[in-house]
Amino acid sequence: MDKIQKYFIKSRILNLARLRATGTPAEMAYRFGTSCRTVKRIVNEIRAEGYPLVFDNCSSSYILKESVLAAKPEIDCIVSSYDD
Repeated sequence: MDKIQKYFIKSRILNLARLRATGTPAEMAYRFGTSCRTVKRIVNEIRAEGYPLVFDNCSSSYILKESVLAAKPEIDCIVSSYDD
């Protein structure tokens, strides 16, 4: 895999993570025409670059950790009102 292909896959993973639509590593490998191991290696590189990329079992997708809290503000409201 050359640098351009790797850059393309990194960009796609980050964009799909923002949309909560990456799918599993196996699904991404199929989509990108590469191996599951390569996808996991690239995900680890993205994390090493400082992106808070985590796998969400509920959506079966990688997501950016900050988007978890931003997407579900009602959870904070429920928790804070329960504590009162």
